[in-house]
Amino acid sequence: MNLSTDLIALLLVLLPGFITCRVIAALFVTKPAGTSDRLSWALVWAFVDYMLLQVVAVWSPRLIARPALTGIPVSTGASDKPALGLAALPVSVPSTPWGIVAVMAIAVAVGLLVALVSTHGWHMWLLRKLKATRRTSHASVWADAFYECRGAVLVQLKDGVAVWGIPRFFADTAEEGSLFLEQPHLAGNDGMLVEIPACTGLLVTGASAVESVQFLAAEPPADDGGSARPTPLHANR
Repeated sequence: MNLSTDLIALLLVLLPGFITCRVIAALFVTKPAGTSDRLSWALVWAFVDYMLLQVVAVWSPRLIARPALTGIPVSTGASDKPALGLAALPVSVPSTPWGIVAVMAIAVAVGLLVALVSTHGWHMWLLRKLKATRRTSHASVWADAFYECRGAVLVQLKDGVAVWGIPRFFADTAEEGSLFLEQPHLAGNDGMLVEIPACTGLLVTGASAVESVQFLAAEPPADDGGSARPTPLHANR
């Protein structure tokens, strides 16, 4: 049995699923998955990609082979029947260069759509409305807080320093705990905010430095002269 030929055929068929998974992983942070999980998701997304290709092929039948490719038969030596090969697949696969381009484009488009929905948590919002779950789509409560609570933050550091600012970038997990603040101000014990001279941004690195994060209104502090600074844009997303 030519196992290597059969394996190559299977990997080629799963390639759109792997592309979809890679696009999702590049745009949306999830908890680390094992090899079996990645393979399972690649199989699922490959099936979705090929099903969408069938829909596209309604308008352009030449994109795919009908019936599925019967090439790459694998001889077992003892029998003339082919092993897996592409003929055993329940879906048709591209038979032309344009068909291959189409399924790859579908794989990328599906990955972009899934990443968009997951980043905004639209599917989990609907499920929470239906009381089917109380979970969110993000990897940690740290990410949930920064995505959902817009405006300014007051970061209390473990050395006693407190910093007010507008979060522009932030880590995906509390274990990393890094965030970048725009318009940073030092917060005194009397509640007054002091602007840091010639500083347009402050990078707080590592969860070991952060004791707590308070989420506040987005209105920035006023100058001593009474003029208000421009209201910052919501920069969480």
